Amino acid sequence: MSQYAHLSEPDPEFVALQHILPGDRITVDKNPVQLKEAFLKNGQPVVDMLTKGRVSPDSTYTVQDHKVPVNGGEILVRVTSPAKEGTFPLLVWAHAGALKWAVSNADSLHASLDKGLLVGGQSAGAQMAAALALRARDDPFFKDHPLTGQILQIPTVVHPGAIPAKYEDQLLSMEQNKDAPILDARQHHAILTFLGVQATDTSFSPLLAASHAHLPPAVIQVCGLDPLRDEGFLYERILREAGTKTKLCV
Repeated sequence: MSQYAHLSEPDPEFVALQHILPGDRITVDKNPVQLKEAFLKNGQPVVDMLTKGRVSPDSTYTVQDHKVPVNGGEILVRVTSPAKEGTFPLLVWAHAGALKWAVSNADSLHASLDKGLLVGGQSAGAQMAAALALRARDDPFFKDHPLTGQILQIPTVVHPGAIPAKYEDQLLSMEQNKDAPILDARQHHAILTFLGVQATDTSFSPLLAASHAHLPPAVIQVCGLDPLRDEGFLYERILREAGTKTKLCV
């Protein structure tokens, strides 16, 4: 259609910028594998820039992208969450909601609840997994699909300011390993202060739950130089004595 020929003329503003745009022109004298490699090298940065999650500069939210590899590519999971002080309870509620959503949408996720339903995490993630296991045990929503396991890697299970007297002489690693690499005791306390954690809230301190009976089997991993080491040892023993099947990895 000749009446649309003028639409082929680039915008003057684009012409002025065209020479500085990243990426070389990909020629068609290459096979598909070479074309894909060339695109990933030259074109992917532009795609990443266009699809990057953004919030306004004054927003109290942050955006985190997680890429899940699948056959033939990857799935982008974008999480937008509050980034301000005193947000701890919301973090647990969000994870509890996500767990229920996953159960309700198992078919669309190509997941089989008959094969199992596990929660797990590392460090703070392990703390949330332990808290979710307690919540799921008491929530009628999970009556037909109870959790079948929990994986707790180097978990934190009790606030330093809420350690029961009977356990004080068993939780020594926070002091022994106070200068540990990656995350030391000082940083650990600073994070708790920032989040506004309530010391006796079992959402943060699952060790303080009234009962640890009827929980799903647990695999607990601890690291020798970790300030949280003794919490993992103690929680494994508490679960085991309450009748929960456990496996401890050191």
